[in-house]
Amino acid sequence: RSDGHGAKKWQSTDAGIQSHAIKAVTAFLGCLSTEMLRLPPIKESISDILVLLEGVLQTKNVSVLIQAADVSSKLVSSIGNSIRQYPILEIVSPLSCQLSAHQLPTAISCARAMNCILNSLVTARGSTHAEILETLERTNAVASIVSALQSYTPDVHPLSYLTEMISLLRTILWIWPSSRYHVWSNGNLMGKLAHYCLATETTVVAKVLRLYAALALCGHGAMILLKNKVLMAKICELVGTSHPSSTRIEAFKLCHILLRSSKGCSQLMTSRCQPIVEGIIDAMRAKDDKLLVTEGCRTALLVLRYAGNHHQCFWSNAIDKVLYSILTGRCLSSHQSDKVLCDDELFDMVSKNFMDIHPYVWDILGYLVVHCTEDHHPVRKGKGHSLHALISCACLLATDVMRKSSPMTLSKDVQEPALRAVLMMLLSPNGYIQYEEVHAVAISVKSGRVKT
Repeated sequence: RSDGHGAKKWQSTDAGIQSHAIKAVTAFLGCLSTEMLRLPPIKESISDILVLLEGVLQTKNVSVLIQAADVSSKLVSSIGNSIRQYPILEIVSPLSCQLSAHQLPTAISCARAMNCILNSLVTARGSTHAEILETLERTNAVASIVSALQSYTPDVHPLSYLTEMISLLRTILWIWPSSRYHVWSNGNLMGKLAHYCLATETTVVAKVLRLYAALALCGHGAMILLKNKVLMAKICELVGTSHPSSTRIEAFKLCHILLRSSKGCSQLMTSRCQPIVEGIIDAMRAKDDKLLVTEGCRTALLVLRYAGNHHQCFWSNAIDKVLYSILTGRCLSSHQSDKVLCDDELFDMVSKNFMDIHPYVWDILGYLVVHCTEDHHPVRKGKGHSLHALISCACLLATDVMRKSSPMTLSKDVQEPALRAVLMMLLSPNGYIQYEEVHAVAISVKSGRVKT
């Protein structure tokens, strides 16, 4: 019906009618396809569904409320990014009001639906974000979530109540920076979150780590986390081999944010250098888990940007051998993994089998050599082949750029990272690095790869 100004409003307060309408919407959404979403009648129907949900989400009937919240999630999942074409804000407000509901199933379903909606609007226009933030503040959404997390008791509340609230809070913190203050300034809540991270099961730990990553985007939030020595010890443990890959990846992602500044790097690496480096090295060696290898490489790159004693820890853990294995590991069979390739063989292998992980190898090598002190000898006795091969290959890729008539045209994705590494070698104060670079370039000149 119309309210007299052209806008539709849902009028029925009968729970039976509301339930039937929700069931009809569920069936309708199950039939939608991408092509159908472009049709005007379908668009009009979706607008009507939002009117229905706005009205029904204000009912007092718990069963109908849960159905409406679940359908809200299904609606967003069904129409994807098209959700931005519709007045989705109309259902954010009633969903947010239900976060403090005493009926736990209602709060859980509404938190799940809100999280689904907000995630779909991450890249929406700034004006949309401003409107949603105003709604969240008006309905005290963050305060309701904080209260839920502080009052959570395993014996009373289901685990899903905790996980859904943590996930929703993480999304809000990620999108709206101003909301982070209400979390990091709350000592009681921070203590509760640390307890969940230290003492609970894997599912909760991973979600808390994601929440910490969003919180650490605020400098004050990051410093509060870094000052908690017990928590930092746990996070450093979580990057280790005794934990599932999914948990280790989330721990690495949190480290990425904590390592954004030199101060953060110093605080994290000064007291926990060895376990972090060992976790990174092990992740970089994980041949069957590409995502874990990538996160390990990203963490190594962020750590090695800064000078410090942690560089010696990486060298002690044979970082050069690990980088060499990444370049060759997917091209050599298991029984060939210890095979020593000559410089030209490695160059041909890398240039013909480029992978997304290779730029990390060259950037990591660059930071290793530029921070390699004058008196440090990076080669372990009798085990210098890996570093020699890496330097030679980088120089061959760089000198190939200077060839005017190269039969092999390499993409910039292959050459630019290697060029950066070579430039870093030029800045290295270490005599061994300089010698290896000069030697590699001289070989290239002698072989005719580049003209003098």
